Amino acid sequence: MLSLGGTLASWTVLLAGAAVGHGDNAAVPIGAIGTVLAPSFGHWYASEGMSRGLGIRLLGLGILVFDTYVGLQCSEDCNFGPTLKGSLYVGIGLYLAGTLDDIATAGSAAQAANQRRNVTLVPMIRRDASGLMLTGRF
Repeated sequence: MLSLGGTLASWTVLLAGAAVGHGDNAAVPIGAIGTVLAPSFGHWYASEGMSRGLGIRLLGLGILVFDTYVGLQCSEDCNFGPTLKGSLYVGIGLYLAGTLDDIATAGSAAQAANQRRNVTLVPMIRRDASGLMLTGRF
């Protein structure tokens, strides 16, 4: 739920920020950064620093940044060839695939982490007192 909820919230902030004032506000960069990081929230909860989905997303983002740089270097009469257009589609596809991969695999990663992190309430009996004790394994 961390990955899915964070991703939906990030995309909502990004799109709402872009719709208000022609995107000239702080919501756009905050939402954009969130769309990169939020899908990995479930994996970070499971103590996985770099997930496969984050790596795929960063690769797609790198391709998109490169394509944007090439596009900005182009003059007004520049014609984008099929290679650059195809590269844009590959970058977008990798970004979306990395997002979906992190969301799809976050649940199993969190369950595995929860099995490693057991917290139990147990009875405690001593000569001078008794009660309950909270024990944990992390």
